[in-house]
Amino acid sequence: MKDVDVKKYRHQFLRLSEDGIAPHVRYLSFDPYVRSYFPPAIQTSRRTVLIKKLFSNLLNRDDVDIIHAIDRFINLRHIEIQYQSVRPIPLTKCGPLIRASLLSHSTRLQTLKFSFPFESLMTFIPSDLYLPLLTSFSVTLFTLTGNLSDVNEHFAYTATKVLVPFINRHRLSLSILELTLAPLPPTWDMYSLSLDTTFNLFPLLISLDHIPNLRYLTIALSSFTSIDSTYHFLEMHSSTLRRLKIDMTHMELTTTHGVLDQFKVPLPLLEEIVVQYYYDTKSLTTSPYQEPTLGFIRQHSSTLTSLKLLNSFHTEAHFHAVVDPKVSYHSLRLLKMTLDVLTPGMLSILSSRLENLYELDLLVRRLKRRHTSPEEINEEYEFCSDIRHHIYQHWKLRHLKLEVKSGGRRTRTRYGNGIVAVAARMPFLETFNDMPLAEYMRGARQAVDLILDMAVDCQPA
Repeated sequence: MKDVDVKKYRHQFLRLSEDGIAPHVRYLSFDPYVRSYFPPAIQTSRRTVLIKKLFSNLLNRDDVDIIHAIDRFINLRHIEIQYQSVRPIPLTKCGPLIRASLLSHSTRLQTLKFSFPFESLMTFIPSDLYLPLLTSFSVTLFTLTGNLSDVNEHFAYTATKVLVPFINRHRLSLSILELTLAPLPPTWDMYSLSLDTTFNLFPLLISLDHIPNLRYLTIALSSFTSIDSTYHFLEMHSSTLRRLKIDMTHMELTTTHGVLDQFKVPLPLLEEIVVQYYYDTKSLTTSPYQEPTLGFIRQHSSTLTSLKLLNSFHTEAHFHAVVDPKVSYHSLRLLKMTLDVLTPGMLSILSSRLENLYELDLLVRRLKRRHTSPEEINEEYEFCSDIRHHIYQHWKLRHLKLEVKSGGRRTRTRYGNGIVAVAARMPFLETFNDMPLAEYMRGARQAVDLILDMAVDCQPA
């Protein structure tokens, strides 16, 4: 790394401490990594030049000046500490800076996020650190493969010595808690280190005290964590939870079936459910545990305002299970889900059974006229023809996002025939695919010949 790059970046950073700038800094993110070595194969690539500029850092020199600059961020409210797998800086260099920053702003911080190997948390979090205004704490738990001989033993030690005391110390102020296992995505897969999440969260979940104002919870379900400890934590906070995000991306397929069926905990105030399934991104395999998941969702349907089912393509049967006419979603305003197939009839079902829906976000594999046709047949033309016979005018929907993902990739075109056909039949929308509807249709008329006749007939007779 050239010294001129370091000096330039250092000068720019230290400018933030000036009187006219420092009071406006509210968010600080630590990305402690440096890139000074590159494999010979890419030593001369254009990317290497860019990397060297982007990965310049200040931690090799003048730490006192940096700490002084950060001290002047008198309105700092949020700190995020992220691990990067591209040659991270040793903790002996970045640890003191992070600890100093936390202590310096302890009376002001409202949000704290960690995504770092769990064994390093003791280096970052002083045993007496207390943040009286802390309302949101997020920790992403993992370790590096081969770093620890007994992962469960080391995690239990970190949980009992660092995480549990820290969270319990802030239980009266916390309203948001995120306990996840999903690591930050590596900058490039070819340089990523193997991350290990094969440890039991039981020592953490079972030891946490009641958090009386907990409203938003994100929790990872792992094949290595007992269901009883997760159930215990949910039950303890059943009277306050309003948002629940369940990360099932670390569940092995053979152990997932029926997991959520065991969470028969009444959550009377629950307004939002987010479920992240595990699925094979190459074959787009449907998750085998959607049915019990949907049972858990239907249990809380009457209070839901937002429902997001992510990462796994739902079959026709799963779709009908979600919008079962015997289940009431009278408060639901936002639905985001992935579907194996979308037909005009399914849109009609959504419009009649989720009539109060305000925002809909769909990612689908295929557009078809009917489910019964062979999978290999492309029915986009038939979809466009059939949708002309469906009326959605009484739907309260105002924002619709529709993407088609085929063969593992999302369609690149904004104006696919089937997508435009949907927009043409819903003139009441305010936005379609993140654009004002009128603007979208102007572009569609120029791009899609098939839809021109339909656009004229978009108003119901």
